[in-house]
Amino acid sequence: MAQAQIIDTTTYDGGISYNILSRDTSRENHVSASLHIAQDIYRTAHAKQLCDIYSLSPGTQDNDAPQRICLFESDIEFFAAVLAMAEANLVPKTYFHVFDLLIPFDRQLRKNGKFATHTFDVVTLLDGVLEDRLPGSYAPAIQA
Repeated sequence: MAQAQIIDTTTYDGGISYNILSRDTSRENHVSASLHIAQDIYRTAHAKQLCDIYSLSPGTQDNDAPQRICLFESDIEFFAAVLAMAEANLVPKTYFHVFDLLIPFDRQLRKNGKFATHTFDVVTLLDGVLEDRLPGSYAPAIQA
């Protein structure tokens, strides 16, 4: 049995889903599909409460819908799962780490909001790979 573990998540693990969802032209209403999924999984009262937090309702038809859907997904599917693992206390020393270093590159997610995403967390852990491309303000976070 492991004596210690680090459990990690980012503030936006839905980045890959966002890239897929925001480019999917095969369906017209992602919000409606997401509401049906939430209803099936969380049932009436809880589904509505959760969707309200992310401003997802049957009338939502704006450009921010994919981002809100993926924030919902990130919190429910990734953050909550990792937090539950940490709280389960299955390993004597469990460290819960939330990666929150914003993407400094001009990409789709950067244009639509500032997020710390999965994959960028991996890149920053590979010491020196991107250090010459990161803004100077990131130096203290990288050295920490």
